[in-house]
Amino acid sequence: MKFNKDAFIEAIKEPLRLLALAVVPFAIAYFAELPQQWAVAAVVALRFVDKWLHEIAIAQPAKKQNEGLLGVKGLVGF
Repeated sequence: MKFNKDAFIEAIKEPLRLLALAVVPFAIAYFAELPQQWAVAAVVALRFVDKWLHEIAIAQPAKKQNEGLLGVKGLVGF
C-alpha cells in the first residue's frame, strides 16, 4: 500500500480547523468568566458557518469563485 501524502495533509487540516475556530470562543469564555457551554455552542456555530461557506465556494462555477463572498473558502483559510 502506497502512502498518500495529500490524503494525510487533508486529514491533518480538519482538527487544525476546529482548533483555530475553538481558540477565540474558549478564550472569551475564560477571560469573561462565561459558562463553558457558551464556548462549545459558539464553536459548533462557527464550524457550521465555516463548512457552509466552503461548500458554497465549491458549488460555484470557476469564473464566479473570485467574486465577493462567493470566493471565500470558509472562515479558516486552509
